[in-house]
Amino acid sequence: MINWGVFGLCELLKKLREIEYDFDLRRKFVEAELKYGASGYEGVKNSDIPYEVSDADKSTIKTWMEYATHIADQTEMQPVHDRIDLFRARLNDHIELHDFFAEVRALREALENGSKLIRVYRYPQDKALTLLNAETHWQDAIKQFPSCKTEVIAGIDCWAMGQPTACVFHMSRVGEIGLRAIGRERGVKTVRGIVPIEWGTWGQVFQAIEPTLVAIRKRPNGPKKDAALAFYDTVLSDLRAIHSLYRDPSMHFRGSYDDGEAQSALFRAHSLMTMLSTKLNEQSNRAISWSAWP
Repeated sequence: MINWGVFGLCELLKKLREIEYDFDLRRKFVEAELKYGASGYEGVKNSDIPYEVSDADKSTIKTWMEYATHIADQTEMQPVHDRIDLFRARLNDHIELHDFFAEVRALREALENGSKLIRVYRYPQDKALTLLNAETHWQDAIKQFPSCKTEVIAGIDCWAMGQPTACVFHMSRVGEIGLRAIGRERGVKTVRGIVPIEWGTWGQVFQAIEPTLVAIRKRPNGPKKDAALAFYDTVLSDLRAIHSLYRDPSMHFRGSYDDGEAQSALFRAHSLMTMLSTKLNEQSNRAISWSAWP
């Protein structure tokens, strides 16, 4: 997915038109001077006519060419790259006013022609804000589980673009990261005795985790037990919801999802990873110490 601001392209085209217009006027002044021995424009003296392309002019256009290169990279406009390469080469030598004007116009036209092939999706404003704020909203989870960042951003992007089923798919993959993390914390290295946890099914990992919680449930009542059970119950509740409502149906083509269901998947995945990030991280491979509970 390539995201870029159409405003930047509009600003670039506007600036190139301004430069083009300015140098077109200069060119006309020079032509009038050559033809009539005067500027041909009332109130304009010969000394006011800029005959040369100054270093400042070159510096200005080079700045905008850098930005044009950036946009051409994002939008795969090879003709724009070709025009920029040619323009840069000509700027290294002496360049006449009419040639400078022609190069600016050619660059602007290359951008306009390339833009005709671009199809832009406009994000609904509220969803666009959610996407822009995604890393902040998920910062705790992303900090502790960096591998989830790609899936999180992709999932929110799909939701914002009106693809709720694709969003659910990515949130299921986020859930998978959480499942393996809590499995490792619970000491589950294999399921069914021989299958590594990374290759075990969700159901098998759940079955392997449950017996490890029996000892915690049998502890004397108190704040530590309450905190521990709140953690594990929340994590497993979110995981079971992701598993039954989203992961299996989406993976096996048993259903599609609407916008509200995608938002629910986002909420569940965020709840899961935020809770896990309070005690675990990507490298955690041992049980949470009892002293860690308040």
